[in-house]
Amino acid sequence: MIRFTYDSETYEYDDDTLLLSEAMELQKQTGKTSGQLETLAKDGDVMGLAAFMWVAVVRVDAQKTGTAFRDAARAMPFADWDPNIKELMGSISRVEEPENPTQPTLSPADPTSPGTSEQPQPPTPSAENGTASLACSPTT
Repeated sequence: MIRFTYDSETYEYDDDTLLLSEAMELQKQTGKTSGQLETLAKDGDVMGLAAFMWVAVVRVDAQKTGTAFRDAARAMPFADWDPNIKELMGSISRVEEPENPTQPTLSPADPTSPGTSEQPQPPTPSAENGTASLACSPTT
């Protein structure tokens, strides 16, 4: 995920959250597929980075105005979005997210892991651990 500042507001973009409608609008507005833009962004290309930053800005605008992403994108076309590139690029920071923030990481051997249905049993008393062992058998 990247975090950046534009027009005194902080925005975040996670490349795992791109919706089909957003990808289609990106392609209409830039002439490039989201995959091409992603490659450009990873290579540090300004157009690739700016395209996904534009998506984040348009998402917030759509949410604020209660409109669809497509409508908000057409109200602020990518070709007309002209932020100060030095300020925009200087504000970028990468935010690392935990792999699965809602669930603790458990190993398969952990007695509370989902792969284990039995609760751990206390050790059986024996002569080795210093307790007497009583043999029990059913009586008739």
